Amino acid sequence: MPYLLSRFDHAKMYNFCMGIWPYCFVLLPGLNLIAQSGLMMDADGAIVNVHARTFVWIGIGIVLALARSACLAYSVSMILVRDSAPDPSSLGATNGLAQFAQCFARAFSPAFASSLFAFLCGLESYHATICLGCHLDWYIDVWDFVFEEDRAGMKASRVESRDS
Repeated sequence: MPYLLSRFDHAKMYNFCMGIWPYCFVLLPGLNLIAQSGLMMDADGAIVNVHARTFVWIGIGIVLALARSACLAYSVSMILVRDSAPDPSSLGATNGLAQFAQCFARAFSPAFASSLFAFLCGLESYHATICLGCHLDWYIDVWDFVFEEDRAGMKASRVESRDS
């Protein structure tokens, strides 16, 4: 990590690492599809094809590598907090405020997302978008929201680097 921090801007590295998370969550259901495509029935029950099992384990390795790379964002966020503190005496208050915001988001985001999903499923017009038993439009909306936030973060880091 010290090599990466010396080579790249901290804000850009944070945005890159956070941008990896959506791919981790999208690839996990893909592993399920690979496993289901390799199911074979025999006298003992269902077993997974050797090729499908190989692809599943390769996929697990890729997802784990992506997740470990994305976890660097949490360390970089502490560095960004340290860099944004006005002076050393206010570092504790700045860190506390950043931790409060992160914990608040982690605590209330699941409830907000679940409530929004339930509300949207209750709308008559929303039922027309249900495709193949899954809520495809919901996934598209969430995916769009994640990338919109990623673009906003990148825009903020460009403004920050231009000001300094």
